Amino acid sequence: MSIRIEPKDKKSILQVDVYEGDGKTFRRETTFVQGFAVIDANLKDIDAKNKDGLKISRYTIEDHDYQDGSACFWYFDESFDDAEQESIKTAWDQEWEEGLNNLGWFLMDQDVFFHGPLKISEE
Repeated sequence: MSIRIEPKDKKSILQVDVYEGDGKTFRRETTFVQGFAVIDANLKDIDAKNKDGLKISRYTIEDHDYQDGSACFWYFDESFDDAEQESIKTAWDQEWEEGLNNLGWFLMDQDVFFHGPLKISEE
């Protein structure tokens, strides 16, 4: 069954990307202003009030559109010096995913969470 889900409140979509390279990892989190996902799920499995966020990426995503990235946060551990962090951020700003790949960083995991009250409908 296909279910369309979208947050009722703006800035309630969080995408968490984990990158690996050279034996290290870092995380990039992006908040989106609005969007939706169509997932393969049963209505009874969806918690529309989801205090902790509904992990959309745990379902098969049939369609989605996350719009207007409004905030981006980077999380590096102490193994990354300031120059390496800036190099990674600059590569992202200039060439997005391809820029990170060119530096040897590859997306290894991605989770998407919808927070707050949700609009849910069958497709």
